[in-house]
Amino acid sequence: MSGIAKGKYHDWITPDGLLVLKGYARDGLKDEDIADKIGISVATFYNWCNRFVEFLEAIKKGREPLNTIVEDTFLETKLKPQTVVETVTEKTITRDANGNITGSVEHVRKQERYIPADTTAMIFYLKCRMSGKYNDKLKVTLNAEKNGQLADLIEGLKEDDLYTETTASNEAVADEQAETN
Repeated sequence: MSGIAKGKYHDWITPDGLLVLKGYARDGLKDEDIADKIGISVATFYNWCNRFVEFLEAIKKGREPLNTIVEDTFLETKLKPQTVVETVTEKTITRDANGNITGSVEHVRKQERYIPADTTAMIFYLKCRMSGKYNDKLKVTLNAEKNGQLADLIEGLKEDDLYTETTASNEAVADEQAETN
């Protein structure tokens, strides 16, 4: 960063300054971290993004390739089943009657291995990208008519003595009354 003054926009919209900004973004720094690195407030950072197209483009271009590479790698390796060809080296050792090694031969062969799609990665992807549809939250819709039927059913159970409400305090009162009698 030699030659670039902190906090002076005209130094950061030069080819060298833009290259440094692109590098910060490629390194995965957040907007707040980049602002701190170049000696400005976050508000000033966003102001410069709005005022200087080249400033904003450097940040975007720095982030874009890395995001694309990571996303492509994820999609290719985790969401699609694959067959990989591996080289396997095996060594056969020959021994004499006394158990002494008399020779060895190496065999190299190719072997295919099937790797299924990673269902955990699929779940993670769907929860992040389509959280409205795929999430762990239970959606409950209340229906006043059915809730009323449930309340009637509970009342009916109470009347039939199949259901009684007891709490610790009710039991304690009953115990006190038994002791006083």
